[in-house]
Amino acid sequence: MAEMRFGNPGLILDAVGRLRTDRNGLATGRCRFKMPPKQWDLVPGWGMVHPYADFCHLETKEVIFGRGFWSVVCDFVGCEKEETEKVYGLRRHTQREPVETHPEFVEKIGGKPSTPQNGAIFVDATGYPTSDDKTGVFERFKILLDDGDKNEFAGMEGYLAPTNTTWTGRWTSRTKPSPGADVGKIDDSPPGSPPDYGEEFKWLSTGLDYETRGKSYSVSESWLLGMWIEAVYEKGA
Repeated sequence: MAEMRFGNPGLILDAVGRLRTDRNGLATGRCRFKMPPKQWDLVPGWGMVHPYADFCHLETKEVIFGRGFWSVVCDFVGCEKEETEKVYGLRRHTQREPVETHPEFVEKIGGKPSTPQNGAIFVDATGYPTSDDKTGVFERFKILLDDGDKNEFAGMEGYLAPTNTTWTGRWTSRTKPSPGADVGKIDDSPPGSPPDYGEEFKWLSTGLDYETRGKSYSVSESWLLGMWIEAVYEKGA
């Protein structure tokens, strides 16, 4: 390989490596240089440009000592475009909730004290079974139904309810992102066309995060689905 020098006499490009770009547009590459030992002034400085990709800059470096030469392994990062295309995604999770809070509990699951279903048992404040709708609260399901069959609801105390529906966007930019003035505000139309869950549900901007990578920025935004009240959460711009 022909020797290539970068401003400092004695700093030689030893291995070019390759450049990899991820889905969010962040390019990363590694090069190895060699240099005479103990000449610390030859070690590449922060902000050094990649030998072949001038949009990438030095992010980390490692000096490897040797008897004849020292090696310097340099990792470069950058963004080929001024701003990459944003990648959006949906995250929807569940959490355990008491079974009696299920929206179909009265109609299909446990009924109510006066008309229990599926072997549901309701008790009053003293812990005794009751059929009084005003005082009865759900306690448990019977293990066996009245006809002696095993109750498929036996032991059920909770269920997994959808929660924390989040819309996210990620991208890479050469320009420093905005300060996130709309975080904590209702967003009627988040970018990227998130799913529509009905008029009563709205998206709330919950985060803007970025970190410097070389001279570029890895950026992410997030929105949380909920029944946000405009008297509490104002609308964003």
